[in-house]
Amino acid sequence: MQPELQIATRSIRTPTLRDVAAVLFRHAGLIKWSFVAVASAGILYSAFFPSYKAEMKVLVRRGRIDPAVTPTPSPSPAFEHDEISEEQLNSQAEMLRDEDVLRRVVNETGLAHATWISRLTRQTPNVLAEKATLRLAKKN
Repeated sequence: MQPELQIATRSIRTPTLRDVAAVLFRHAGLIKWSFVAVASAGILYSAFFPSYKAEMKVLVRRGRIDPAVTPTPSPSPAFEHDEISEEQLNSQAEMLRDEDVLRRVVNETGLAHATWISRLTRQTPNVLAEKATLRLAKKN
């Protein structure tokens, strides 16, 4: 007599919400301490490391030297060494705050990116660019 072979079948059970909750409650202390460690690391990093700062120097020159085109060689004109007044410097700096210049900066750098809030409110790219331009103008 041969014994019959029995094949053990195992039923595959998917975890329920109660099973997942039990695992989370078992490891509640680990989850809390992990959250505290990550949050405190973020707070310490933002407190001790400075944010990014950029500086820029603008070269302002009064006039342009356009050499005259002649068939005979001519000496190059001398550069003017006149000083720039504060008023001229301020007018040049004001040009950097112009709305057209700021809009071009927004478009070329991609500052008008869509966020999840703008996707929910279905804002057009033009509206996003305008808002980014206003934010950039306020920072100046």
